[in-house]
Amino acid sequence: MVGEPAVRVTPRGTIVMRLGVDCSPRPGEKLAFGVVMTGAEAGRLAGELKAGDEVRVLGSVRQVTRRLQSGLTETLFEVVASSVERNK
Repeated sequence: MVGEPAVRVTPRGTIVMRLGVDCSPRPGEKLAFGVVMTGAEAGRLAGELKAGDEVRVLGSVRQVTRRLQSGLTETLFEVVASSVERNK
């Protein structure tokens, strides 16, 4: 994992956890993805995970396009996780 997980609760009460994972196949290369997971399990996991943990994420990839403050748009990909497990 890259950095600490971030957790928030939506106005409707849904727990949302976001974290970053580095999936690089070789040292010196960078292939990082954002991961988002919702629900009670996400809240529980956020309290257990910490930066540097090795995790296994199952889910689907989605494309996200957002407008930056500069007015330009940025397109990236993130994983919508159905499961996140810490490797021991």
